Amino acid sequence: MKKSNATKKYFISLFVVFFVTFLQACGEGSEGIVGTGLEITGAAQKGPFVRGSNILVNKLSPAGEATNKTIVTETKDDLGNFSFTLEEPSLVQIVATGYHFNELTGSLSNSLLTLRAIYSANNSDNQKSYVNVMTHLIQPRIIVLIKSGMLPSDAIMQAQVELIEALQTVFPVNPQFSAFTDLNLFNLDDNNNIGNAYLLALSASLYQLSTNNSSNEENIEAELTSILNNLADVLAQEGTIDNEIIVSDLALASQELKPRDIEANLRQRSLSILDKSLVVPNMDLVLDSDGDGVVNKDDKDSNGDGFLDEKTDELFTRVLSEKYTFYETIQTRDGGYIAAGKALKENDSEKPTNDKPLLLKLNEFGEQTWTKEIDFLDSYVVSQIKETEDGNFILLGFSASNEPSHTGPKINISGYYYSLHIFKVSENDILWAKHYHDIFPGKAKLQETSDGLIVNIISYDSNFTGISRQSPLLINIDTDGNIQWEFKFDKTIENFVSLTSVLEGSDGNFTLVGTIHESESFPSREEAIKNGYTNDEIDWELPTTASKNFVFTSNLSSDATEFTYNKLEIKSSPFRENYGVLLSDQSLIIFSDNNNGPNNLFKLDKSSNILWEKRFDNLYSSPGPLLMRNQLAFVGKSSDLANLELILLDTDGELVDEPNVIFNATEFNNKLAANPIAVGNNRKINKIDSSSSHLFSFSKTEDDGFLLLGQLDSDEWALQDTKWIALEDAVTLPFIIRGNADGITVP
Repeated sequence: MKKSNATKKYFISLFVVFFVTFLQACGEGSEGIVGTGLEITGAAQKGPFVRGSNILVNKLSPAGEATNKTIVTETKDDLGNFSFTLEEPSLVQIVATGYHFNELTGSLSNSLLTLRAIYSANNSDNQKSYVNVMTHLIQPRIIVLIKSGMLPSDAIMQAQVELIEALQTVFPVNPQFSAFTDLNLFNLDDNNNIGNAYLLALSASLYQLSTNNSSNEENIEAELTSILNNLADVLAQEGTIDNEIIVSDLALASQELKPRDIEANLRQRSLSILDKSLVVPNMDLVLDSDGDGVVNKDDKDSNGDGFLDEKTDELFTRVLSEKYTFYETIQTRDGGYIAAGKALKENDSEKPTNDKPLLLKLNEFGEQTWTKEIDFLDSYVVSQIKETEDGNFILLGFSASNEPSHTGPKINISGYYYSLHIFKVSENDILWAKHYHDIFPGKAKLQETSDGLIVNIISYDSNFTGISRQSPLLINIDTDGNIQWEFKFDKTIENFVSLTSVLEGSDGNFTLVGTIHESESFPSREEAIKNGYTNDEIDWELPTTASKNFVFTSNLSSDATEFTYNKLEIKSSPFRENYGVLLSDQSLIIFSDNNNGPNNLFKLDKSSNILWEKRFDNLYSSPGPLLMRNQLAFVGKSSDLANLELILLDTDGELVDEPNVIFNATEFNNKLAANPIAVGNNRKINKIDSSSSHLFSFSKTEDDGFLLLGQLDSDEWALQDTKWIALEDAVTLPFIIRGNADGITVP
């Protein structure tokens, strides 16, 4: 039977009364050691101890003996956090007693657990002391070493080294960290990632061993207490664990763990307490799940089943539901990822579908954690997403309807009326929304500037009486949607300006890259219609035959009043996207793509002089390149169109190495043949057409890796029930690839 919180609080109180009485008996009366000089913060963690767990802090003598100076406090939240203040630098023993979160099961413990730590407080600021299973295991050993005449700091360091060495056959690593009291079950910063992973792996393994040894669920914490104290006593004598059976059992228990489930439980626990998910250490940095002496991170077959792992560290390929379409994915502050797009709705008419804006959240391993359909506007698409410092998201997208209205879409393209929208959302709410009904959103982009708070919108002006009068609009807004400044390109110039890249330089100004479409006699829409052109031909085909197109660059500051540009003698298709990459020396790489190939690559100096020009046949038409490790990273296709490849060039346009495969269509189709994907109406897809895949976004991760978002088109045939049927429209499957400079092969 589960105990109520009141019952648990009662048992904790009884324990405290007993423990304080014990200390008083040992120290001839207890004196407080609370002061105003040294504040120590920390947390009690097996899993995290619950709110109200008791924390006892006892000052130790130079010989490591208990004194009569004691603090009694408690944890202040369900993550086990506590704090206390000391009068002066002291050697203290911290004892935490309470119920805790079980990281294996995702539930609370059935009974109390006590963990200890020895901490040597000094005069420094921001001191932290975490109490965990590692501090508990070495606590008796530290006391033995201090009593032998060793300085406390040296005793703590030696005891730590001895425990790591004693468990080498369990965890074949030698992590470097300053103190066990620095370690946490969550990566709150980047200082102790492997140490935190070691703590979580050992903590979970001890729990698994306790579960294996227990006759029933009610006895698990009692068994855990017995194992912890027995190991601590054995280690205390000689600094080794000479019980080979318990070490072997612990190793076997570690091999039973399900790291992803444990990490998910802790993330969910933090989310339920803080309304945000904390980053959980990657246990594969420490675990050796097949016992071959190689940690999972470096082991391509970590479970020893004879097949290569489907996950290698945090690299992955995920194929998502055909019910979604995504246009951008980014890495989030918690180490995971988020994709923005739309949820597709069934629609049999020729009217725009009632698609809903959609966010899909993945953890750092590419596993789906939540999806959110935003009930905002019908027929709405989210095409861009950025995360703000508060952990929320700014989204850019557009809506479409069949008819104009005073409050809705006004821009008519091929019979549909479009509007641009920008809004900020949390996981649960829409925080604000801005609507731009006089801007065509087809080429809108959302960018961040160096302070992380400003976004930029690049879109076309609403003057559609003649294509030649279209011009970009650059708007700068803060994360509350307030306009800081805007720059509207001069509509009097007889040019159609297509703006692709807005690159912020170190001086805070922007370098623009795009295409100038020159024409002296560009017809108005009315004139074009009279001459027999359709709306589609006016919007997309006429610029090809009625203009000359050149790549341009421009420098723009926020207080600019006019648009000046450098027209390069580089001819460009009107529908080429001219992407720019600004290098540290302010030179500029321009990638001019072409859907029909080949693609051109140029390098310009600061004065826009062309330094070199090169041509490539195998680079993907879009999206543009990334700068990774001071190299230009492109996505390309293999000559047989079967594979997507990562192609790295140096800043002189030379191939760094042979392309790395990041998606192998043959292997993927082999998997589909064995396990077809169900796509509704009793249909199953067992083959994709690799030649017709599309890419939507290509972005860089914090570790100089990449995220690639795209779409796979199914083959023209599918299985329905047991029969092959011809598909009128190809089924599209969104995919996300998380890779690094070495690429990643789809398993």
